[in-house]
Formats: sequence, structure tokens, C-alpha cells
Amino acid sequence: MTNRLELNWKLDGFIDEQRYYCSETPINTNNLPLPKFILDSSARSYIDSDIELGKTYYIRLGAVKNSIEKLSNEIIVLASNTFRFYRIYITKNSGNLDNYSEMQEVEFAENEGGADITTPQTQTDQSSYFASRTAAKLVDNDLTGGEAIWTSGNQTFPQWVSFDLDLQRDIVEIRIYPSYLNNYYLRAPTEFIVQASNDQVLWHDIRSFETSNWQAGIAKKFNLKTGEIS
Repeated sequence: MTNRLELNWKLDGFIDEQRYYCSETPINTNNLPLPKFILDSSARSYIDSDIELGKTYYIRLGAVKNSIEKLSNEIIVLASNTFRFYRIYITKNSGNLDNYSEMQEVEFAENEGGADITTPQTQTDQSSYFASRTAAKLVDNDLTGGEAIWTSGNQTFPQWVSFDLDLQRDIVEIRIYPSYLNNYYLRAPTEFIVQASNDQVLWHDIRSFETSNWQAGIAKKFNLKTGEIS
């Protein structure tokens, strides 16, 4: 199957021609590259079949009238469903205990109900952490330890934790375990975004979730394809 990028747009007024710009780097409007394709004035859609999976494309359209070109805003298109880095970007918890963010364990699977592909050697990072409770505790396979948790270093949102999966992967399911002990499960996220990247610079929102009714130590499953929570 050919990889393709389909564009549709609206344009008011009369023009002479349209120019389609597509680059693998941000487009400098003061030094435009050659257009990838010239479209006639009536075009309102275009299919680019010269697309490679795994690449990021920066796109602009130019509308030309009397040799004066007006450019659209730049859009960024990621031609991939596989990523090396994943991030849980937390914007809210229940607030019923405090505003610290906390989780016991996080698992990633390439199919629904599949094996966890993380190990204690999986590299992690975080926005902040308390004492020794770094994001590395989220992949240590300890589902009950009182200190085997990640806790944010402050009560300010957003907070995030990220995971380096070594290879580009198409993750289907993320499983989050809230804290096992006492009522600290109330610090588990109730609103968060799963983001992904291949360079840890440009992060893409994959799926937003809202959930509640966490129970101590019991995982919830988040399907990145369907948005289902179970």
C-alpha cells in the first residue's frame, strides 16, 4: 500500500496558482524552498504519495495572485505510528488528598493484554520527583513497595514521566498502577495525555484520557487506539 498524505483546504477569492511546499525541516518563509508541486487555481485538495513512514513533514500552501504570494500557516505532519519515546503528561488528579502526582508502576504493551515490554533497565525521565521516588520506580516490577513509586517533587500541574523504549514501537495499551499503600492511590492521574516522540524534542499527542475511581494497587488499562479504559 502506498503511503499518502491527503490535504483539503478552503480558499476564498481569485488567484492565479497555488504552491504546495513540503519539507522535512521547518520552512523558512524568508527563504522558501522550491514548491513540491504547483496546483491550479481551482484546486482545494491534493494527495502527496511521496511520503515515508517515520518522518516528520512541515507543510505550507502558497496562493499566488499577480506574482504576490500569500502563505498559509505551517502544519506539522508525522507520518508514523511508531515511536521510541512515550510520555504520560498529567494535568490533574482527584484532589481528594493533595496535588502531588504519584503512580506505582507503568506497563506498555504492543497489543491488548500483551506482555509488558519495559524492564528495570528501561530509561526514564520525569518533570520532578520527591526524595528517591524517581520515574525509574515505575518500571521496577514492584507493585506493592511503599517506596517503589514515582512521586512528583511538587504539587504543580502539569507533571510528566517519560520512557525510552529503545526502538520505535506501536504501543496499543498502557497499564497504570496507582499506589498500593494507604490512600495514596488518590494521587493517581485523573486527566492526562499520552504523548510520543522519536527525538524527545517534538512531542505528539496520541490520546487524552479522563478517569476516576482508582483503587489501591489495581491497574487500569488505557487503549491508545480506541480510547477505551478498562
